[in-house]
Amino acid sequence: MRVWAAVLCTGLAACTGIGGAEFVPVQRTAAPDPSLLNAAAFDEFQKTKLSGNPQVSALREASGPQPGDWVVCVKSDAPDQTARYAIFFRNNEVVAARRAVIIDKCGGDDYRQVESPLPRWPQH
Repeated sequence: MRVWAAVLCTGLAACTGIGGAEFVPVQRTAAPDPSLLNAAAFDEFQKTKLSGNPQVSALREASGPQPGDWVVCVKSDAPDQTARYAIFFRNNEVVAARRAVIIDKCGGDDYRQVESPLPRWPQH
């Protein structure tokens, strides 16, 4: 048993000196424009055909295996709608959207109403 422990420790120690294996931190792109967030949230809401009015979470950095550098969550304000969707951004573009999963952390977010990207007529 001691022989295996010695072989294992020696083998692990031998790999620590390999050159070029330094950790390189992830370089995130700049946060997307706020106007893009509303338009993307409104578009995703229409694609999913949820009832009610769209609501969006605050923008935050994506983590781990998520497909983009930034993420927002979208949901409906209708009480019978519990589905949440995650929209991912990189380089000021939407790179993916999906039904939210646990790693997206959409369940505990605070949401605000989405401004419609459609033009508004002046009020008289």
